[in-house]
Amino acid sequence: MDTIIEENGRIASLAVFRELYDSEKDVYGVIACFLTEIIITEAKYSFVLHEITCLLNETFNFKIPEAVVKTSLGRLKFLKKEYGIYTANLSDVKSPSIISKKEEITKNNDLIIKRVINFIADQKKAELTEDEKGEIIHSFCSFLLDKSNKQEYSEYISVFIISSQQDPDFTNQLKCIKEGVVLYTGIMFNENLSNVGSWNTELTVFLDTEILFDFAGFNGELFKSLFKEFFSFVKEINQKAARPLIKLKYFAYVKDEIEGFFKTAESILVGSKIVDPGKTAMNYILNGCKSRSDVIERKTIFFNLLSTNEILLDDNFDYYEENNRQYNIIGESVIESVKKSIGVDNVTDSLQLLNLVSIRRKDSGVNNFEHIGYILLSGDLATLQIALCNDIRPSGRVPLATDLTFLTNKFWFKLNKGFGNNTFPKVFDIITKAQILLSSQLNKSVGSKFEELQSKSRSGLLTDEQAAAILIELRKEAKKPEDINKDGLPFILNTISDNNLEKMIQDQEHFKHRVKQQEEENVKLRKEIEEKQILNDRILKEKETAVAKKNKDEATINSIKAKIGNKCRQKYSQRINCSLWIIWGLLLSIIISQWYYVKLYLSSYVLFLLVLVITIIFIELRFEKNVLAVLPPKVTEFIPPKYLNFFPKVRSNLEKKFADKCMTKEEKNWLRY
Repeated sequence: MDTIIEENGRIASLAVFRELYDSEKDVYGVIACFLTEIIITEAKYSFVLHEITCLLNETFNFKIPEAVVKTSLGRLKFLKKEYGIYTANLSDVKSPSIISKKEEITKNNDLIIKRVINFIADQKKAELTEDEKGEIIHSFCSFLLDKSNKQEYSEYISVFIISSQQDPDFTNQLKCIKEGVVLYTGIMFNENLSNVGSWNTELTVFLDTEILFDFAGFNGELFKSLFKEFFSFVKEINQKAARPLIKLKYFAYVKDEIEGFFKTAESILVGSKIVDPGKTAMNYILNGCKSRSDVIERKTIFFNLLSTNEILLDDNFDYYEENNRQYNIIGESVIESVKKSIGVDNVTDSLQLLNLVSIRRKDSGVNNFEHIGYILLSGDLATLQIALCNDIRPSGRVPLATDLTFLTNKFWFKLNKGFGNNTFPKVFDIITKAQILLSSQLNKSVGSKFEELQSKSRSGLLTDEQAAAILIELRKEAKKPEDINKDGLPFILNTISDNNLEKMIQDQEHFKHRVKQQEEENVKLRKEIEEKQILNDRILKEKETAVAKKNKDEATINSIKAKIGNKCRQKYSQRINCSLWIIWGLLLSIIISQWYYVKLYLSSYVLFLLVLVITIIFIELRFEKNVLAVLPPKVTEFIPPKYLNFFPKVRSNLEKKFADKCMTKEEKNWLRY
């Protein structure tokens, strides 16, 4: 619990440290503010350097070297030093109120930690014990303080940070803490800050395989951009110096490992091995390769890239001379102790690299980073954990290996870059760190499942079909840091949590069962559809037959009706035409024979009209011509509309009545039908 309290207090102090930096613009000035607060609140009118250094570090949970504290005390005008004893005149000194600021930030941090705990409890769907809550706080503080050791709950914390990145208050607070960590890290293992702005000592940085792959882009664009930032600082330091001070090299041991990596790629390409989905670099190398010569070509391009950028092979030193044996850190007891400490069985490769650095470093600069001379830059978590073990790194000494964040931090701090948006490296970004951590754990989980898959496949516990299906799923699970976003977080968390193959096998079996069930349902559904289709076809055919029969009957009826109608019309025409001729002839005969008498009573115009009307009626009824309808509009406008079709209606009615009399009984029945 003491460690948790210390870490929680430190991140609050570092946030205050960052806030003060904006006003002081100088690390010594910031530390001087902390010292002023200590001297006033503790009423330290008289003290020695060691005493005030311990009090500063205990109060604010720092580990600032005495040399840095000594220089910072020189900034305080109210102090006098005689015979190693500092005396303070506090009459006109105002407190910077750092402790109250720290308490306020601590309260805000506590709210964030509470949110983290609630988030993890929700994800786990369980009530957390006090010990579990303490472990979460420890993991969260370790995450912010850039501790390399693998902490429990780190994947949940990373998911929480990425999912909360749209909250400006949350991100600003974490950013302030992170920038405070950056400043604080710049002080660590450095007793002289007066030469900030330049790098003055020689340093050889040995790069391991993962870092070299980062440089080439094998591990994704994000890792490539992070190395590019670090590399730009290296070049800037070398350009400012009279000669190159920072040298980038790699051991022959690393070259052999890379050669073996490409050899494995060739074997995978020809089918003698299967690619591990969790190995991002291997998948990158194989992507687009069609033959072994393509892999060899990529290896050549890779080593040319290193040489053209002056990342050289370290082959001019004899590590196995008699004089170097005293710096050898590898031994049976050390190996067993390291295995137990980090919980990893295979530590040989990491120890081999660290041993080479130990031999090169000898005893130089054990507690001052600028004078260590040699260090391993590693992207392997196990190597970084081993470098921090007590058997490998005695207390106070600079570790034999470090990560890209720490080394970038050192160079950024020494070059006095500041916190501008254009100069602050992406490697310090808290979201970037969360993406990298999740990607690392996700791909590690995929790698573990792949090894288990191969083991079960060789043992005959899985069929080839099952193994192939699971391998496809594993390839989908593996992700590069830049591919991790808010939408995929639940899937990633589940994948990391279920760090065994059994669930995937169960899912595959469940999936196969569902597929089989779906196929059976599809067969049944297709059968039902076919039966319905047959029934529909039958109904449609019956309808078509009925319609055809109906149409045929209607056609027959219409034909009979037409014949009966024609027959009736013929009879009607014969009889009515004869009658009309007789009537018209009688009327004309009467008019002509009685012309004289008619003329006496009617004028010639009226007589003409009478003859005309009789003629029209005759034409209308005899020839079925609607004479009135074709008269000029000037004439027809005086005739009511109902009289224009009067005679056709009369003829139609006469025809019906006459036809009814002319039809036989059988013909009348047909017409009714």
